[in-house]
Amino acid sequence: MKILLGLLLVVGMSGCGTGTQPAGTRAESGSSQGQLQKEVTADTKVASPAAKMPAEKTEKDTGPTRVVIQGTDDVVDGWVSTANTASFSQPTLKANGYAWSSYEHVLMRFSLDRIAPSRHGRLKKAVLRLQVVSAKNPKKTNTTVAPTNIEWDPKATVLSPRGDKSTWPVQQEHANINYAMRTRLASRRVIEKPGVVEFDVTAIVERWLFQGMDNLGLMVTASPPVFGQPDHGSWLLAFASSEAEDKHRPALIIDLQGTPPDPAEANQRALALYPSAQHAPIRDPYHFVYYSVGSQKMWQQLPTINMTTYDSFGTWLAPRGVMNLAWADGGPVDWLPTKASYSTYYTNTARHHPLGFCGHESNLQGEQASWLSDAFRAAKQNYPDRFLAYYYRGESHMARLAGNGQIDLLIQEGYTHMHKQIPRKGFAIGMAGIKQRIDTAREHGAIQRHVVMLGHICKPDEYHPGHQLTAKQIDQMIGELRSYAPEMPGIGFYGLGGETLALDCDRLARKHFVDPAPDVLIQTPMFGQTLTTPHVTIQVDATPKDKRKITGYRWFIDNRLVATTTTPEYTWDLRGEHPGPHSVTVHAIDDGWNRAASQIAVRVAGP
Repeated sequence: MKILLGLLLVVGMSGCGTGTQPAGTRAESGSSQGQLQKEVTADTKVASPAAKMPAEKTEKDTGPTRVVIQGTDDVVDGWVSTANTASFSQPTLKANGYAWSSYEHVLMRFSLDRIAPSRHGRLKKAVLRLQVVSAKNPKKTNTTVAPTNIEWDPKATVLSPRGDKSTWPVQQEHANINYAMRTRLASRRVIEKPGVVEFDVTAIVERWLFQGMDNLGLMVTASPPVFGQPDHGSWLLAFASSEAEDKHRPALIIDLQGTPPDPAEANQRALALYPSAQHAPIRDPYHFVYYSVGSQKMWQQLPTINMTTYDSFGTWLAPRGVMNLAWADGGPVDWLPTKASYSTYYTNTARHHPLGFCGHESNLQGEQASWLSDAFRAAKQNYPDRFLAYYYRGESHMARLAGNGQIDLLIQEGYTHMHKQIPRKGFAIGMAGIKQRIDTAREHGAIQRHVVMLGHICKPDEYHPGHQLTAKQIDQMIGELRSYAPEMPGIGFYGLGGETLALDCDRLARKHFVDPAPDVLIQTPMFGQTLTTPHVTIQVDATPKDKRKITGYRWFIDNRLVATTTTPEYTWDLRGEHPGPHSVTVHAIDDGWNRAASQIAVRVAGP
C-alpha cells in the first residue's frame, strides 16, 4: 500500500514546536525533482544499566540513516481559502488571515513510498522544513502542523476535500476543514519573519511509518473553525511551495535509527531485569519488607507488605504478589573457606531460587570482605534477572555494589527498639545511626536501592523496660525518614511476634508511601488488546496529589525495565518481542519521590 505523509499547518493555537536540526547527522543537500537522500553516521549510543530519574534512557541504539524528501515528484501541496479560492500549482502557499473577510489553509503531502520501515529500528526524528516568504504576526499567533483525518486531493476547496459534494469532518452537525486536524499530534511555533522554519513532526511520521495510521492530508488557519466572516485576527503568512525555486521547496527530513530488534536479544537490550512483572519493583514500585510475619493468617492481614526473606510460606506468597527471598549466608562459616567457594555458593543460590536471595549480614573482615562483593557480582552476572538483596549495616563496599546495580536492595538493619532478650547496646542504633547508614548509601549512589528496616515489632511487654515501640513512634519515624531521604523506595519491619503493631506497620507504610502517590492509568493500548503494528505508543495519564508535579516515568515490558522518560509516552517496538501475551507496566514518579504503577496485559500478534 502506498504510504504518504500529510501535514496540516494551522495558525492560532497555543504552544510552540522546536526548530533545531537533529543531533548526530550531517546536513542534507537540495535537488529539484523527487529528492530522496540517505546519509548514514556511525555514532552508537548504549543505555546505562542504571535507571535513575529523571534522566531519560532507552534500550541501546545504533547510528541514524537520514532521508530527505523534497520536490514535485514526491510532494503535493497547495492552499485553500474561506473565500472559496484555492491553488495547487502556484509557487506560494498562502496561510494569511484577514479579519471580517477570509482565512487561508495550506495542504501538503509527502510520499514515503521509497522508505521501507521494515528495514529500520525506529524513527529518531522527523522535521518539516519550510521557507517562509512573508510574515507579519503582531499578536504572535501560533502556526500549527498536524496530520489530517480525511483524504483530500488537489481539487480540494475549503468546503470539500475533493472539490465535489464530499465534506470535511462534521462536529456538532457542522462540517469544517479545521475538524480534519489530529490536534493531539500537532507541532506548534510562532512565526514572525521570513526565513527557514522547522517543525518537529516526529510523532506524526512515527505513526505513519510504524503504527499503521493512514496519512490522509492536511490544512492552515489563523483561528478556531471559521463560519461566515468573523474576526479571528489578522496576519500575513506564506511559504514557498514545491513549485518554487529548488532550495526553498518544503522538505521532510527523516532520521531513522538502527535495525529491527531481535526478540532473542530482549534481555540484553533492557536497562534492568527483575524476576517477575507480578512482584515489586514492577507491579508495585515500592519495597515493603516484613521479616518474620509468622503465619498465613497474619499475612492475610498485611495487604501492603510485598516482600519478605527466609519465609516458609514462599510458595503460597508468590502468587499473591509477595516476593520471598531465599537465604544466603554472609559468613564467616567453615564450609565457605575461600573466595571461589563464596562465588560458587552465591551463584548456585541464584540458580536454584528464581526470585532471588537476600544475603544475611556478614562479619567477614579485611581481605575476606571482598569475597562477598565478588560473590554478589558473580551471581548477578550469571543470573541478571534474580533479585539480590542484602541485610546492610552501613558497609561502604556493599553500598558501592548497590550503587553499581550488582545488589538490587540494601535492607538496612535500622533498629531503635529491641526485644528484651536482645541487648540494646550494639543493636539499637537510633535515628542518628540510621541516618549515618543512609548517608553512606547515598554517597555511593545506592539511595534508590535502600530501605530501612525498623524494629523490633514486639508485643508491648516484650521490650526493654521504658523502651516500648508504639504505632505513634513508627508513624513519626517513617515521616522523618521520608523527609530525610525521599528517594528511598519503601520501608521495612523486623517482626518478633507483635501482631497488633504489625497491622499498624502495614497501615503506616500505606499512609506514607502509597496514599501520597500519583494516580496513574495506562490509556493506550487497551487491556487485553492484540497488537499488530510494528510499533505501539504506550500513553499514560498521571495526576499528582497535593500540588506536586510528575517528574518521570519508568517503562517495563514483562520483567524488563526498557526506558525512563520525563514524558508520559513510550514507543514500543513489537518486532523485538516474541508473539503471545505480555505485560506492560509504567511507574509515575512525582517531585516528592512518590511512586505509582499501572499494569495491563496485551497480546503481540505473530508475523
